[in-house]
This record gives sequence, structure tokens and C-alpha cells, in this order.
Amino acid sequence: MTQTSSAFEGIEEIIEDANNNTDIGIPVQGDILNEIISGARLGTLILRSASSGTGKTRQAVGDACLIAYPFRYNTYE
Repeated sequence: MTQTSSAFEGIEEIIEDANNNTDIGIPVQGDILNEIISGARLGTLILRSASSGTGKTRQAVGDACLIAYPFRYNTYE
């Protein structure tokens, strides 16, 4: 038996929940990405999709560093 469904099933509830959700996590690299995903939140999985050689691994390491060390000392300021 095959079951089909639409990707738009329940989309109104998802949008409404997103508008009412005030859960904000730790910022990751990229202002636009942070706006979309509300930062790295507990219990969520974030996948980046991009072409080969665009630095996905470096971005993941950068995100891990931002999460592990959220405060930095800048000797130039």
C-alpha cells in the first residue's frame, strides 16, 4: 500500500507556531541563517546544503567554536 501526502499539509499551523515561538538559541555564523533558524537550539538539527568546496566543514567548525566559546577577548578594541 502506498501513501501519498502533500508537503503543504498543515503548513498554516507550522507558520503560526513559528510566528508564536520565541525560543531563541545560541547564534551561529550568518545573520540570515540565524534569522531563519533562531540560532542553535537544544534538540534541533541544522543541515547546511551547498556545492562541493564551498566550506561547509569550515562553517560547521566555526559554529562549534561559537557555541563552545561564546565570549572572546579582542586585543584591538
